[in-house]
Amino acid sequence: MRANSFILLKTIFLVGYLCCRIPLSAQSKNDNSAEVLTYDKKIEVEGKNLSIWVDVSIQINNPDGHHMTQVAIPYSASNKIKDLNASIIDASGNEVKKLKKRDAVDVSSISGYSLYEDDFNKVFELSYNQYPYVLKYSYSISYNGFLSIDEWTPVIALSTNTKKASLTLTTPTDFKLSVKEQKINPAIKNVESDKVIYKWAGTYTAESIKKEVFAPPIHELIPKVSIVPLNFEYGPSGSFQSWQSYGEWLNQLSYGLHDLPESEKQIVRNLTKDLPDIESKANALYHYLQDNIRYINVAIGIGGMLPYPASYVAQNRYGDCKALTNYMQALLAEAGIEAFCTDVYADEIPIDIDKDFPSQQFNHVILAIPTKTDTLWLETTSNINPFGYLGTFTQNRKALLVNSSQSKIIQIPAMTNVETQRETRIYISIQGKNEISAKVNSTFRGDDFETLLYYMKNESKSEMERFVKLKLPYEQSPSTIIKVNQHTRDSQEITVDAEMNLSDHGQQFGEAKVLNLPRLDFPKIERPSQRKSPLFFPYPIHYKDEFEITIDENIEGTLSNGTDKVESVFGSFSVTSERVNNKIILTREFSIKSGRYETEDYTGFFEFISSINESRAKTLITLK
Repeated sequence: MRANSFILLKTIFLVGYLCCRIPLSAQSKNDNSAEVLTYDKKIEVEGKNLSIWVDVSIQINNPDGHHMTQVAIPYSASNKIKDLNASIIDASGNEVKKLKKRDAVDVSSISGYSLYEDDFNKVFELSYNQYPYVLKYSYSISYNGFLSIDEWTPVIALSTNTKKASLTLTTPTDFKLSVKEQKINPAIKNVESDKVIYKWAGTYTAESIKKEVFAPPIHELIPKVSIVPLNFEYGPSGSFQSWQSYGEWLNQLSYGLHDLPESEKQIVRNLTKDLPDIESKANALYHYLQDNIRYINVAIGIGGMLPYPASYVAQNRYGDCKALTNYMQALLAEAGIEAFCTDVYADEIPIDIDKDFPSQQFNHVILAIPTKTDTLWLETTSNINPFGYLGTFTQNRKALLVNSSQSKIIQIPAMTNVETQRETRIYISIQGKNEISAKVNSTFRGDDFETLLYYMKNESKSEMERFVKLKLPYEQSPSTIIKVNQHTRDSQEITVDAEMNLSDHGQQFGEAKVLNLPRLDFPKIERPSQRKSPLFFPYPIHYKDEFEITIDENIEGTLSNGTDKVESVFGSFSVTSERVNNKIILTREFSIKSGRYETEDYTGFFEFISSINESRAKTLITLK
């Protein structure tokens, strides 16, 4: 991930959610090509041992349902799958095919990003050519020590109905657990002798969830049950009684792992001896990390949660997010700077951490450095991030700051309107109705900056230019990229200079040619009657375009709708203009506020965007 920074981060943290899974990110339109008839999961807790049995039946109705015959079951090297069986039942109820042991293969679940791995998928495909038929499979798996009991959902694939699903949990009567139920009926609880049995039942209708633009994470919309032990023995003994107790356990995991070799300590001293303050010292050490240590996933040890020692990273020059954060913390400590590991759920669309449900809800670790006036945040897995830049992948969300008995949930700052603004200056020269050229200067920030920075550092020039041209105004017109520049390695913006031929732009009406302004870089949205999900904008969207249009004195040019304004609780849109001799100076600004809005607010949002589109369509330059 370090070498490929943002793009690979956005890929890795979406790996694996369901126990037997077709990706949840799949489109949710239900074509009835397949349906989950039953999905039953049984879990039993005995002391430190956790045993799981899974039984699934999926009916395949036609060839379009074939994807549901491709099964991936996650496991680790220390907790292998047992008793895997699969078969095909035809429409008459006869078993016509069975899975052979050699046809189930082991595949790394993080292949391509890991040096050492103990996260795998058991993968197989079993299908038939006469419809309908039923794929049945079952397996078991056991764990010796566990941090979580389950995060269960009746959803196996967003596009596929689940007719009947159940989760049954059996524990000793004195076993304490913590449960979070989302969009599902509470468990039925029974006590039998020295056992407590909890049972959840659920169904799923694919039409209930659609993949829509500006929607919350899918995982917030599906029915699910999250279960953790209140007290656990997973490496050191720990507790989910509170965030403080969980933070203390995390601290125990990294105890004694901060020692650096003397050679590394000397490097720290040399880099920081003449620097005046925390920020400058941290900056120098961060650049040293970026230039000398590479990110690679090391998914072994206590469920992949135990960081490698700082000395190991110093010697081998690589580590995962935990190891690199621990290593950077050790470098800072050697320079006399206090810093804290901070657990976060990293994703461009953040999942809201439930403060009232202490548990392992995170997938990434970053570093917090308190200063006299603020907090510096470091993303240690990126070798291209500007110093102190977190970006869209970790901004504006709750996180767990790990500080032993002082551990607590904090709020990572949100990116501002200024930090996500794309600012474009467009100088258009009209020498004739069919002789129009433009010079463009765009400044990319926020998500655009992150993606462009990745292309600059990791892709070919042609791939980078292809991305840039899609983001420039008049993207369908011929253009030449003149320059792409990040001023310094810590600049949080990239500027692009381009030249464009707009001679074919516009429409001819008799003797007149009509030019409209370029479209806004904004996706098409659903009509209110089609929308199912709430609205979610994890960070602001902000575009500012400044046009300077010079018209030859032999051409009559007029501007219509040069002044307009649309305001809403969701954001704003404005157009202002002035005429200076043969020049039209026009400024267009569009912004969407970050925030969450309920489904019933969507009609207002749709009307807001519709008003903007109507305004843009009326802003025209007519040449005669």
